[in-house]
Amino acid sequence: MARSTASLCCAGLLVGALLWCGESAAQSVPASSPTPASKPGAALPAVRWDSLNGEQKLALGPIQSIWDEQSRDQQRKWLQVANRYRTMKPEEQTRLHARMADWAKLTPEQRRKARENYKSVKGLPPEVRDAQWQNYQALPDERKQAVKDKAEAAKQASQPASVTQRP
Repeated sequence: MARSTASLCCAGLLVGALLWCGESAAQSVPASSPTPASKPGAALPAVRWDSLNGEQKLALGPIQSIWDEQSRDQQRKWLQVANRYRTMKPEEQTRLHARMADWAKLTPEQRRKARENYKSVKGLPPEVRDAQWQNYQALPDERKQAVKDKAEAAKQASQPASVTQRP
């Protein structure tokens, strides 16, 4: 029980760090060249990568390859991150880019699951969340490594084979 709770908590915290966004943060979306959303039923049109300004492209560079797959709401959250990028310390910018690159490597299904985990953890009362994190931190290194290994194995199992076999 504690192990799965710790895994859930860690996944949620990772996504939270990736998508760290203040819901009230002002966000500037470029007005030029919006295109229809690629997702059916989306209320607002998606933002094309080409319409982002230079600072936004610099901040969001690691996710350029998946930008067009993102819903308008997801793009809005990433743009909030981009707007804070210039105020971050260089080491924070480096860490953010590394996490964004990891995020971009996930399959859409893995990203969906990570968002679900984040929402479920975010919905917990702060004292429960803190207790779960403390429980995870108290695990011996071997148990933490086992959790990481299990997550890595699941990640590898869900990745499509990169080598095709010929008859």
